[in-house]
Amino acid sequence: MPTDDQNNLLKQPVNLPDQPTPNHAKNSKKANKFLNKKTYLIGAIGLVLLGAGAAFLQTRDSSSSQADSSPQPTQAADQPATKSDVPVAGQTRVFTSDILGLEIKHPSSWSVTDKDGGIFIASPEFTYETPEGVSTAGSFIVYIRQGARDIDGKYIGRGYAVQPSEILVYTNPGNDQRKDTNFTQFGFDESDNFGFFMVTGDFSLNKDETLGPNYGREPDTYVIVGGFGAKSQADALGFNSVPLANYQSTNAYKQAVDIIKSIKLN
Repeated sequence: MPTDDQNNLLKQPVNLPDQPTPNHAKNSKKANKFLNKKTYLIGAIGLVLLGAGAAFLQTRDSSSSQADSSPQPTQAADQPATKSDVPVAGQTRVFTSDILGLEIKHPSSWSVTDKDGGIFIASPEFTYETPEGVSTAGSFIVYIRQGARDIDGKYIGRGYAVQPSEILVYTNPGNDQRKDTNFTQFGFDESDNFGFFMVTGDFSLNKDETLGPNYGREPDTYVIVGGFGAKSQADALGFNSVPLANYQSTNAYKQAVDIIKSIKLN
């Protein structure tokens, strides 16, 4: 029979290899509880960080989208050195030629030069296109003289009316001056482009008709022409051709016609 000591020994708990002691189990429960709280805390922090990251990305994408959709500054196009037309006429000046016995009124921005027995009234410089589409810098020039020269007849003879002559009415004619006159648009060698206009006096032309190279040779006949050229052109009537489409709507052309209308013979 077992002794009292042996019975007391048998009543004590036995530690098995795979079975934790009660103290270990209590510690394990505390550890599990701590781990659960830590895991929950880490998970909550992760969710907060994930949410913050998503909000940041959304804000950045929104800002990027707004930046992309906002108008971007554009580089200003290069402006031509000269304007495509002369400015609207402002103040005017009166020029008197004792040699030609007349006076004219012209915009103050236009210049008047006496040369080779005639006068050149030139507009400010601007750009215009030739029939070939070439942009040319120059001026609109009105040329007036008495008695056509051989070089003048060379250009007049090449002129073919681009349309029937029209009547031009002078704004303030002199006492011995006619009140109106025939006014004709010409093209050089053909009627498909504008080369120059001319006061044709008693001659009213139909389209494609010409005055011939001998017009205006009488010493007292006024040769009054105008066209798109340059202040430095070698020949007085050596104008450039321009397309028929819109030359009559330019300020340069309109102001030149007004100069012709203002002629007053003294």
